[in-house]
Amino acid sequence: MNMNYPIELRKTIYASVVPVKCGSERGTGFFIGPDMLITARHVVADSVLNNQPVIIKADKPVLCDVIFLGADGENIDVVLLECRDYQQDDYLKLLADVFNENRQLTIVGYPKEFGGCTELISMSVQDRLGTQKKDYDTMVVRTDSLAFTSYKGFSGSPVLNEKGSAIGITIKEYHSSLGYVSIKSIVDRLEKNEVEVSHDWQSEDFSPLGRGTSQRQVQKAISYAALRYNRELHVSNDRLDRVIDKFAQKQVRYIEEELQKIEAKALDDSMKINKESSIKESLEKENYKNGEFFELKKLLTKLYNENVEKDMSSETVEFYKTVFPNLSGLIEEKEFAKVSVVRLTGNAGMGKTHYLCATAERLCKTTNVYLLFGSRFLENRDFETQLYEMIGIGGHDLHSLNDEMKAKDANAIIMIDALNEGATESFWNAALNWMKNILDECKQIKLIITYRNGENFGLPMSSHNENLTGFEDKIVEAIDKYFKHYQIIDHDGKLRQKFQEEFKEPLFLYMFSIVVSNDINYTLDNFTYSGLFHQYIKYRNEKISKGVDEDFHRNITEMALMKLANYSLYYKGCGDVPRQKARWYADQICRNRGWSKSLLYWLIKENLLLATGNEGETLMFGYQKMGDFLMADVFAQNKMSESDKIEFILRKGGSQEYSNYHNFIEALLSEWNLTPKLLEDEKSKGESMAKLILSSLKYNGKNNLEVFKWAKKYDIYNLPLLNKHLKELPLNSFIAAHKVLNKMDMARRDRLWSVMINDVYSGRNDNRRLNDFVNIDFDKSNADDWRKVVILLCWMCTTPHPFVRGMVMRKLVALLEENSSMALYALDYFCECNDPYVVQVCTCALYGYLLRKHDVQASAEVADLALKYFYKNHHAPDDILVRQWTMLILAIADELNPGRGFFGKIYPPFESRNPFDLVVDKYDQIGNEYFGTSKGSRKMYETLCGRLSDFNRYIIGTNSNVDNSVFFFKSDNSIKALSLRDIIELVANIAKHDFNWNDELGRLDDYVYSVDRYNNLTERFGKKYIWLALYKTDALLSDNYQVVDDSRDVLSPSKEDLEPKPYPWHTREYSRIDPSVLKESDALPYTKFHSSVMEDVTTVTNEQWLAKDYPVQKPRLIVTDEDSSEWIVLTCYDGHKTNAESDTVKDLFLFSNAGFVKNDELETFKKWAKSQNFYGRWMPECRNGSIDYLWNEYPWAPTYKRTIGDIEAFVREYNNKKFHLHLSYEAQLQEDWIGLDENNVNLREASMPNHQVMETLELYTAERGVIKNKTTHSVVARNFAIGKMNGLAIKKKYLNKYLSENEMTLVFYSLGEKYVRGKDNYQTLGKRHELSGAYYYENGQINEIQVMHISNTL
Repeated sequence: MNMNYPIELRKTIYASVVPVKCGSERGTGFFIGPDMLITARHVVADSVLNNQPVIIKADKPVLCDVIFLGADGENIDVVLLECRDYQQDDYLKLLADVFNENRQLTIVGYPKEFGGCTELISMSVQDRLGTQKKDYDTMVVRTDSLAFTSYKGFSGSPVLNEKGSAIGITIKEYHSSLGYVSIKSIVDRLEKNEVEVSHDWQSEDFSPLGRGTSQRQVQKAISYAALRYNRELHVSNDRLDRVIDKFAQKQVRYIEEELQKIEAKALDDSMKINKESSIKESLEKENYKNGEFFELKKLLTKLYNENVEKDMSSETVEFYKTVFPNLSGLIEEKEFAKVSVVRLTGNAGMGKTHYLCATAERLCKTTNVYLLFGSRFLENRDFETQLYEMIGIGGHDLHSLNDEMKAKDANAIIMIDALNEGATESFWNAALNWMKNILDECKQIKLIITYRNGENFGLPMSSHNENLTGFEDKIVEAIDKYFKHYQIIDHDGKLRQKFQEEFKEPLFLYMFSIVVSNDINYTLDNFTYSGLFHQYIKYRNEKISKGVDEDFHRNITEMALMKLANYSLYYKGCGDVPRQKARWYADQICRNRGWSKSLLYWLIKENLLLATGNEGETLMFGYQKMGDFLMADVFAQNKMSESDKIEFILRKGGSQEYSNYHNFIEALLSEWNLTPKLLEDEKSKGESMAKLILSSLKYNGKNNLEVFKWAKKYDIYNLPLLNKHLKELPLNSFIAAHKVLNKMDMARRDRLWSVMINDVYSGRNDNRRLNDFVNIDFDKSNADDWRKVVILLCWMCTTPHPFVRGMVMRKLVALLEENSSMALYALDYFCECNDPYVVQVCTCALYGYLLRKHDVQASAEVADLALKYFYKNHHAPDDILVRQWTMLILAIADELNPGRGFFGKIYPPFESRNPFDLVVDKYDQIGNEYFGTSKGSRKMYETLCGRLSDFNRYIIGTNSNVDNSVFFFKSDNSIKALSLRDIIELVANIAKHDFNWNDELGRLDDYVYSVDRYNNLTERFGKKYIWLALYKTDALLSDNYQVVDDSRDVLSPSKEDLEPKPYPWHTREYSRIDPSVLKESDALPYTKFHSSVMEDVTTVTNEQWLAKDYPVQKPRLIVTDEDSSEWIVLTCYDGHKTNAESDTVKDLFLFSNAGFVKNDELETFKKWAKSQNFYGRWMPECRNGSIDYLWNEYPWAPTYKRTIGDIEAFVREYNNKKFHLHLSYEAQLQEDWIGLDENNVNLREASMPNHQVMETLELYTAERGVIKNKTTHSVVARNFAIGKMNGLAIKKKYLNKYLSENEMTLVFYSLGEKYVRGKDNYQTLGKRHELSGAYYYENGQINEIQVMHISNTL
């Protein structure tokens, strides 16, 4: 048998393929299970025709029963054989494969011509023709030279692919060829007989572009990674895996289909947005074009906000509740599916190589993956040639691969690990430019690259950025795995506790485990990274010495590595060492060895060195950080003079030209005896050198204290230093850093400081890292530590990223709540900061703190300081949002301190410069290079002036107007609006000339792209300057022009529409962030109420349930708390969706509202209500809660009070008598949740008793959804949820008090629908009943006016 298979597989094939005998017929069969075989039916035909036994010859003759796959008359020439009283372990896997001319196949059987069906013979063949023959579907052609005159005996033989899987059964000789039945053609018949068949044919496709070929490439590449990857020690990164999986999967078509379904539903004629028109008609008026899903989301949101639910059809209400919320997520996924590059960065030792290997192994099971290593690319050869050699796709190129993936509706993923370990940045920049062109043309090809943090690979294409920070939240699992694997005993957990921080780094945990598993006493001493590496080398030396047959006491391993470190440092600029030179060094230490006994061979085998470059012609250290420290040791021991050494380091570290030296220098500085002297040199303050000095702190070496002193002396600080070493650094260091930052102008500070914040957070997938960074661990008993944290957090707000500022703001509120003294400290330190973002966040946090604290003294103290710092001499801040938050601080202080009159001490409009005095360049001078020639500056122009820019269309307002809707001036007895051209002109000039925008900032934005267009979690620096310029424009215009409240949508204002006192909340830029919500769980409804049971209709048929005589569910208007106290519902939704027969759903919807009527008008209301059909939502209700004020601003704040005029009583007449109904509640809607995960926010809309109830009972809005008494702070009303029931309830005793004191009665009007619909759609099946009912509350009971009933049937 001549088969090109591994020996173990050959043994399996030999045991599985057996001769078959039935009467005079001979053939072949093969085991496909322990006691099951498959063969050709014609081989065993005599078992039916002449009742002959079927016998196979395994290790003994075995009698078999025949199982036919086809019925009588069906031409299925394949049968199963089941052994009687025999089983074996060896059998072949069946694979439902597809026709493929490019692969090599093997037929194995017992031909009659050789040995009379007793010798197992193999033939090499290839697919040649797919046929429509009745008895077989594929023909093959021979590719070997073994001569046959007849193929008798091969019938029933397996057709095997390269992995030994059976893809067919040989059936028939046809001229000089053979035909076979493919497993794919009979798979249904086999599976009906419980035969296991694999459908993963792509993993066994070894054609050049096949998945099997790519899997082999991945396994070969993983062998190169060697000890950098250990499957047994893999700890999954669930967060990152989800991102990579979404990136790798071909989901565009699915997402598009889902979006089209939502679009089709919205455009259905039944979707009435109000009584006059449908959503479809409204969208047509807005010129909506199918497929513009982002525009669809905006327009649907606008329609919902402009209309009320009571005028919408029930289908529309259901659509907005259950379908519309999915739209944003699908749009985001669609945009993410277009991303072609994921950039994975991380510090050295964080496990980037391990993660990429594990990910490649995981993904290659379902798609083509090609794993490459940057260290193997050579500078002197072109990237394209090397890429094709490494991915191994034969003579094909990436365009061919793209075509193949397109045909399979899949993506191919190219992974390149560690760009920083290979060729230079210039090589990779050229390579990435080439890849950009490929990716632009080949949409089925995607790229994942990794490199170290701090490397500067300017990507010329949009990318999704991820940062690998070690084991993240899996640190406990990682430690457990490593300690178990290396048999490290830590019963008392002291090792875990001592090295918890270091263990987050996979490389450290790995080496630590190796060292400690050999000597537990090592952990008792203080040790350094350098000491750890040398100890690790020592233990590796034992195995290497044995491999080369040398005395391990010579320590040959360390000797060789130190020589290579020396050569790399002094002769290769810390680069890779030529293999020839490494061999020479190794052979000098251990002479006269053959290759497999040579020292170099064993250094590579044990992964202390890795082969790089073409064919491994250069070598690098297996762990680059270890190499950095070895080079540091070599340098420290050098015979150069101290001054020469210091000069060498300052020269190499002070220039990007020598960037290859920088990792070595960081390692050196942490423990070097000369570091203190180097720090005395003026050149240590240079930007590049200072960065290296500060970065050396991460190694926690003996020089950290000296570096701290140096930083303080020269006022040199960076964000990682202040964050990571907050406990060690004195408060004076933070104050010094504060003064340095405060003196800078905003543009310079953004270039030097804000970029470091952006390194911490570059998108929603950095949330965990940002959260760790913001939630700083500090000593809360130390007053200085509190001040340090406040200073650091406030200065983080210079970032352009809104999500960072949102998270910091909420963290500041929590800190102020915990330590009130920090409120005045923050205001005192940051009131004069020249970056309005910092002051915005600081004052917003102070306001949030006061809303939550509700403290009389604290609010007065903060208000006094706000007046002192911001409102001196009839001046006000030049930023509209700083004005907003400081004014609201004054307002809450007034609410808590009646009579103090803080708010009354400011008199807008204020004295300020006319903004048009700031104009240097007229509108016509503002072109696409107005802000600069960099890509970032051009993007800035497009943002402000581009007609397709969302900012231009929706923030400036050009989408619907040419004039501004807020700012006006009087001219010739008329009121005229400022044009939007004027607004753009002001914003451009302020950004460029007032805030000093320049191309240095623009270049920071050159390669900054949003992950998607649909969220504002991250923004460019250019966007920051535009926003701040707009905020300043608003502030100055408010002082110098007439203002109309934007919320009133006045098109042609009269004199009466002009605001006598212009406040920030009259402008379009009024912020709607709620700083009182600190975490997602702050916005949850109360879930501990109980109510009467909802109808159970699981056993009731649809016909019975829809019958008119079937009882209608009553509204549930009383709920009970855990203490048995009763609460009365003021508004609630209720109902159920119950699965029913034939994939249908019983759908019951109930909606109840309550209002107040005077006692002497109650009878009139009752008589009137008895005959009304309340279906149609025409009665008063508060839906689409107001966004014009915050939850905690109700009902005292000026932001709320301006809306009271919109609330009117509902008046009707019956028998010439009138009644006046006042809705019992109001509602507030919170839309902006920046800094939180919106997906986990539940209580977006919250209801509260109407303002008369609030004032009469002296109530205030406390935590979101909760209303309390001002005196006792006990809960009086709250938003709740009980299953499908959700609404607002008020405690009975407080309701009784209000009703009694105001001589009122609470009345209810309820409506609903009951119908049966399809399970997967909203199509009504049969009748749709409209429901109506009315009730009133009296003597603690709910009484009927109109029993809930069917009021109409459609």
